[in-house]
Amino acid sequence: MHPVIGITCALQKPDGTGPVPTSLTPNYYVNSDYCTAVEEVGAIPVLVPMVQNKTVIAKMLKNLDAIIFSGGGNALPKEVTEQPYLPSLAEQNPERYRFDSYLIQQVLDLDMPMIGICRGHQMINEVMGGTIYSKIQTEIPGAKSHHQGDVSGAKAWHAIDITEESKLSHILGENNIEVNSFHNQSVFKEGKGLKIVARAPDGVVEAIESREHSFVFGVQFHPEKMRDEAFSQRFFTAFREAANNYRDSKEPNR
Repeated sequence: MHPVIGITCALQKPDGTGPVPTSLTPNYYVNSDYCTAVEEVGAIPVLVPMVQNKTVIAKMLKNLDAIIFSGGGNALPKEVTEQPYLPSLAEQNPERYRFDSYLIQQVLDLDMPMIGICRGHQMINEVMGGTIYSKIQTEIPGAKSHHQGDVSGAKAWHAIDITEESKLSHILGENNIEVNSFHNQSVFKEGKGLKIVARAPDGVVEAIESREHSFVFGVQFHPEKMRDEAFSQRFFTAFREAANNYRDSKEPNR
C-alpha cells in the first residue's frame, strides 16, 4: 500500500484578521507542488483542512502516515514587507496559527513523520519553544535578501551548508546544496530537542531536525519546487519511507 501523507493548507476568508490578503469566499488552498512531490515518490497526498473539533482531528491523524506543514500561502502585502519589523506568525494568520500549533503538538506526541517547509519550518520551531527573527535584514547584520521574488522556485537562489553527521546530511548524501528562497523571517533560537543543521553563507538558519523524534525536519527552502534536483528526490523518498515505517508500526490498530 502507498502511505498517506497529509498537507496542511493556507486560509483566506472575507473576514480574515491579520495582514494576509482576504478573499470574497473562504478558501483553503495549497500550492500544487506539494501534492506533486508526494505523488512522485509513490505516496498519496491528502489536504488537511483547519477543522476545529479535536475528536475529528484525532480521527484525521489516525488515517495519516506522515504530514507536511506547508508554507505561508499568499505573500504579505508590499506595504507590510517594507516595514523594518514584520508581524509574528500568530499575527499574520491567527486562525491558522492556532490550528497548526495544536496539530504539530499532536503529531509530535504520536512521533508521526513530519516535515515543515518555510512557514511550517518556523511553526515547528515555535511550537517546540524556539523563536524566530521578525525580519532577517533588520535583525541579522550582513544578511542578504532571502526572497527571490518572481524568479522561478525551480531555480536556486543561494547555497546552504549542512552539518556533517546530521540526519539531514545522511539523507541528502551531501553537505552543500543550492536552494531556492522565499522568506523574510527565519529561526533565531532553536526549540527544545531541536538542532540547527543548515545555514546559508550569511548565517541564516535553513534547516532544523529533532533530536528526540524519528523523523521531524524543518527546512526554510522549498524542496517541492526543486523536484528535478537529486537532493529533493532523496528528501521526499526518505520521507515516504518514514511514512511507510510509521504505517507498518500502527497497522494492527488502524
